[in-house]
Amino acid sequence: MAEKKKNERLERFQSGMETAAGMVELNLLFVLTSLPVFTLGASFTALHVTMMRQLQERGGSLSGMYFKKFRENFKQSTLIWLIAMALYAVFITDYIFAGSIAGQNAALVLRTIAMIGIIIITFVTIYGLILAGLFENSLRNMLVNSLYMSFKNAPRSLAMSLITLSPAVAILLDSGRWSIYLAFYVILWVSAAAFFNIKMIRRPLQPYLPDEDTGKQ
Repeated sequence: MAEKKKNERLERFQSGMETAAGMVELNLLFVLTSLPVFTLGASFTALHVTMMRQLQERGGSLSGMYFKKFRENFKQSTLIWLIAMALYAVFITDYIFAGSIAGQNAALVLRTIAMIGIIIITFVTIYGLILAGLFENSLRNMLVNSLYMSFKNAPRSLAMSLITLSPAVAILLDSGRWSIYLAFYVILWVSAAAFFNIKMIRRPLQPYLPDEDTGKQ
């Protein structure tokens, strides 16, 4: 009995180490493929779809799966990301300059609208980029479905948004330790966030998921 428990603990430890190593590998792949910035959408999709595969404990090369999903979803994921970047630029600009172009009360209203816009964009972008790797659909329908599902599951969407944006928030709130946060971001932070996001999104998506989570319907 004692030997059996020892073997079980050893197996759990080995499994945990394999998962951690896989997360570091995926994190580094994400960082490298996101360096041009405009490719971040395709990287985000590839990371989450590959992470979903890893959680299913399927064999095969993580890097091979990652690059396969990166190529397959590059066009649609990049379009979603470019649209998001353009809208972010508009709302962030509105937020920054609201005080200089309006009175105090009007500035508060404008900044509130800008923040709501940023939240909506974040919700839709996260769902859209994940859905792009799981389902075949037009860009318009993908964005509409993302908007519907993200607000239908608003608490989960908010949690996913906070986790996804946590590196930027951490650096803004504690800029003196930016190098520590950046190092953690490069090594593990993004894949850890993807791990959390997949756990959060699986239940809302479960009725629609294909038999093979890394395939498409």
